[in-house]
Amino acid sequence: MTSPKRASGSRPRPGQPRPGQQDPVKPLPASGFGWFLESLGPWRNTLLLAVGCGLLFAGSYVDSVRPIEAAGLALALPLAAIGLGIAPLRDAPRPLLVLGVLIGLGAAAAIDREIWVVLFPPPAFASASLTEGHPDADLAMPSDAEDFEVLVRGQLIAKQGAARGHYGVVFTRGSTEKRLTGDLEREITYGRVGRRGTARVPHATTHEVRREPIEIRGRGPVHAHLRTLTGLTDPLRVSFFEAPALGWPLLGALGAMLALALALQAFAARRGVFSHFAAGVGAAAVLLVYLTYLLEPDDPLPTVFIAIPVSAATGGLGGFLLGALAMALASRRAEKPGPARAPADRGRGTGAA
Repeated sequence: MTSPKRASGSRPRPGQPRPGQQDPVKPLPASGFGWFLESLGPWRNTLLLAVGCGLLFAGSYVDSVRPIEAAGLALALPLAAIGLGIAPLRDAPRPLLVLGVLIGLGAAAAIDREIWVVLFPPPAFASASLTEGHPDADLAMPSDAEDFEVLVRGQLIAKQGAARGHYGVVFTRGSTEKRLTGDLEREITYGRVGRRGTARVPHATTHEVRREPIEIRGRGPVHAHLRTLTGLTDPLRVSFFEAPALGWPLLGALGAMLALALALQAFAARRGVFSHFAAGVGAAAVLLVYLTYLLEPDDPLPTVFIAIPVSAATGGLGGFLLGALAMALASRRAEKPGPARAPADRGRGTGAA
């Protein structure tokens, strides 16, 4: 026997779309990993953030990865901060969105360019290797330069374990004399690993490079004399670079971009779109200032990690408060009713005598 055919007006099976309607079920991704991410729902971003933080933490324990991680973070953080501030503007009118993207790209490009110069400085003005047998050297300098950054590089005698070395150098230029002393060291810290944290694993952090700002007035070459060298092997390398300075043009440009970001936030708020554009620009600007003057050349990763909360708590919070004030004033002005028309004006044009 053949089963009777289903009537054309019969109900569709559960899960099947009705005639003339699209299937409301969203198709699942083809890959297993994509299906897994879709199944997480609102926890997807939290999981990706946790995985990223875990990779950063694991990479910080690999000496060859630390400089790459520091450079990547330092260059990506301004883009991320400004991008998060621009993201809510996607619901704003298109001219405001385009203007916000242009301002954000300009600020991020200017900040990343300066951070790149800090991470990868230009060639030194002059360098010299000082030893106890040959403690003197003359370094040719630009005649109009007086503010420098001295990079001192040495090597500890002890190859293992905690160690410390001391140096002392005297720089003379004409009648000006400057003394520069400092320490190079290797620190040993211990971290607990294992299921219950019973195993102690040592981790060595070596600081064999120091950067010191110095001002030597006068003209002509600088004479360097090695006075003391203890705990360090010969030679001690001394290099003179141009002093890091942001300069008034860059600071003025960043200030103008911050003012434009505040104005853009106010215009967007009058149209019901609220963003934190100024907070992103402020955090990125403070990050640049912090890295310019406090970056450690031999191990920049700790400085970058510290710069993240500092820039968020200062520039980010300051930009957030200024932006909130600008948006509140703009919203209040938009909600303020216009002046009421006078009775005499209402009668005009109606034929009343």
